[in-house]
Amino acid sequence: MSRIIGITIPTYRKIESGDGTIEFRHVARALGILGFTDALGELIPETPIEMRLEDLLAPVRKHASRPRNK
Repeated sequence: MSRIIGITIPTYRKIESGDGTIEFRHVARALGILGFTDALGELIPETPIEMRLEDLLAPVRKHASRPRNK
């Protein structure tokens, strides 16, 4: 099966065991080849409509701290 998916046997075993250290693309490819493409959508949580990509990528700005009194 790992050869069909295009991954190594150790990576396939990690997918089977639920190891969280593998790359998502390997899991997605395995699910697609095994016919579980609908399950891919279940892995991605829905985001609120108000949230935009620009908001997610905007840097968090910090205010300058006040100088300490000696």
